[in-house]
Amino acid sequence: MNQITQRKFKVINMGVANVTPNSFSDGSKYNDHQSLKAHIEDLVNRGATIIDIGAESTAPFNEPITQEMEIERYENIVIPVLKEIVDKDRFKNITWSFDTYRFDVANFLANEFRDIRIIWNDVSGVNDEAIIEFLKKHQHTQYVFSFTHVPTRERTSFHMDYLKDDIETSWHDWLNQALNSKLLIDYPQRVFLDPCFGFSKSYEQNMWLLDELAQSFLRHPKWLIGISKKSFLRKTIDPNSETPKEELLSRSEVLHQRYLEGWIRGAQERNFIGELAFRVHDPEIISRF
Repeated sequence: MNQITQRKFKVINMGVANVTPNSFSDGSKYNDHQSLKAHIEDLVNRGATIIDIGAESTAPFNEPITQEMEIERYENIVIPVLKEIVDKDRFKNITWSFDTYRFDVANFLANEFRDIRIIWNDVSGVNDEAIIEFLKKHQHTQYVFSFTHVPTRERTSFHMDYLKDDIETSWHDWLNQALNSKLLIDYPQRVFLDPCFGFSKSYEQNMWLLDELAQSFLRHPKWLIGISKKSFLRKTIDPNSETPKEELLSRSEVLHQRYLEGWIRGAQERNFIGELAFRVHDPEIISRF
């Protein structure tokens, strides 16, 4: 039997659905009812078991939107679609992830959907009492704790202003602090750790973390990893950005797959037991594993 098939851990397929006008890879593609519904159906058909929905782009070149605007996008686009499909048989085993750094938005969505499995995918990296409050109140939820350096939730969109000089020290310090925090002590099985590639990290720091990440898998049983179509992968292929966008994105996905294979192999070699969730734009890249 192939070594990969003998693994003791679960590989989870998270498909991305952005309802933003300005995301690099899919901005404005799915910001109406019919296109979002069709995209979610396509993601599920191609193997996604988690759908990660974002209503605000936190890419460095975008300005933050107001909380009111973010909620409005959920109310006008996302919520009507989900209420139409979540009870259908093909979607009953889907977990719905909401990509927001705002507690009030996550709380609003968890209240709106009390009868489905929900993940608060929080890219802020701020470990505050709001998370404990959220998990206590909403027993049907899980949480993603991200490796960033922003001082407050309000500064999340400006994450590139908060780079650390020493990625190795900051990574191990963050991991140790996370594992010893009340959040991880009280809720180890409800919290994913996310290295949060691209957030408050330089190109060189992202590349270091790509190579070193598997060394930390045994520290925690649940990981979320997302490098699909990230700019540092594109820079690795074409440092001068002279390649046409679609070709560059396609070639970056080939490099993406190589890293996925390496992480899965690394988890297998270390006898990792737990869950590796991969956030991807093309779920078929994970279905192969």
